[in-house]
Amino acid sequence: ANVLRTDYLRTLGIWERHLEPGRLLVLFHDDIASDPAGVLSRTCQFLEIAAHAFDGRHLRAAVNAGAVDAAPGATAAVQAELARRWLPMMEALEYRFGMRVRHWRLAAEARARD
Repeated sequence: ANVLRTDYLRTLGIWERHLEPGRLLVLFHDDIASDPAGVLSRTCQFLEIAAHAFDGRHLRAAVNAGAVDAAPGATAAVQAELARRWLPMMEALEYRFGMRVRHWRLAAEARARD
């Protein structure tokens, strides 16, 4: 059951079946990490509320920072197997969202070869 929680396309499909087109904003953690003020501005625009000038210094402060490793504590063999299992989803996500998530597929391919 927990594996289903990592299936982003399935999760997006569930939300999209229950929401009218244009009522779901998809954001990426990568964008939050690289441009938090931009993500907040896009979110305000999507919600049709006034955007404020956000102080980027405070937005970049790490809160509950964890390991960067995709599978902390997992052996290289386990990480490679996870990458092989997730690779089709990474390909589908790249097809849907384009270059913004291409690095996810490339990382999965590299791990799958390990």
